[in-house]
Amino acid sequence: MVSCLENSAFTFFYPKQLIAELQNAPSKPRLAAKVTPVQVNRLIDLLERKGILTEPEQIPPVSRDPKDDVFLACAAVSDSDYIVSGDKDLLDLQTHGRAQIISPAEFLSILEQQES
Repeated sequence: MVSCLENSAFTFFYPKQLIAELQNAPSKPRLAAKVTPVQVNRLIDLLERKGILTEPEQIPPVSRDPKDDVFLACAAVSDSDYIVSGDKDLLDLQTHGRAQIISPAEFLSILEQQES
């Protein structure tokens, strides 16, 4: 997915809260085993260079976890096709507006299908 973002295979919209969550990823036990601080910093740099910072003016309450509502609002204002997340509260919603809420593995599968 990183190489697809580097090659601009898709447009990535993100709120500033995503960067804060990513910065905390290495301190979470479940993620610490999968990513190093260096990898996280490289990802943040890529997202900031290739992505489009999108700050919704209104963030209506939608998700079970209020911290997730900013991602839903970001997808709505950017008219996104997908919200890619491993967050169960978001995945359980399945859709928000026109956006499908899918896992990173599902999104990779979609990107691979588009390449062939």
